[in-house]
Amino acid sequence: MKKKFEDLTIDELWQLREEIVLYSIKYADYDNSFDFYPNDVCSFFEGYADYLDELQSEGDPTIPAIDYDSKENLWSWFNCCEDYSWVRHCKKEVNENIDCCSIGFWFNN
Repeated sequence: MKKKFEDLTIDELWQLREEIVLYSIKYADYDNSFDFYPNDVCSFFEGYADYLDELQSEGDPTIPAIDYDSKENLWSWFNCCEDYSWVRHCKKEVNENIDCCSIGFWFNN
């Protein structure tokens, strides 16, 4: 049985983080060994990237937001939401010719 997104441990969540390309606009960069839909994973990590930007704005502005990327910060972001039922499992089929971004624009290569 496949693991639900909301049941990931801190180590599994970090494993997922290491499998994706943070800040990427390509769904293919969110393909993962947990078989979660790349577009759902993309949505989750776009929120996490915004969270890192917030941490940067509250901290030292000379430190890049990506430097706040850590297992602990990811876990904190993950625990901000109680319902991840929208994160679905899928077959490993990703159209690498389609890019995504959170505001809904689609770019065909």
